[in-house]
Amino acid sequence: MPLVRGRTVDEQGNPVPGATVVVTRAPVSVPDIAVRSDERGEFVLTLPAPGRYQLGGRAEPAQTGEVEVDVPAAGDVHAELRLAR
Repeated sequence: MPLVRGRTVDEQGNPVPGATVVVTRAPVSVPDIAVRSDERGEFVLTLPAPGRYQLGGRAEPAQTGEVEVDVPAAGDVHAELRLAR
């Protein structure tokens, strides 16, 4: 299964630990998929199929962001999800 490895960062590029990362749009029907970033702001999402996905993120206080990623059939993809107020 394809993987997205990424990090949540703030407007200055600093890690945002504990951010919630969700799949907001997918090329196929998917169940709710969400993870939390770790203490370094890193996260890993396992996705059901290759294609273009949109990821949304949120963290306190009132930081949100979105990023689109093209997920290949083989290999991992890296995403940086920038959260802003």
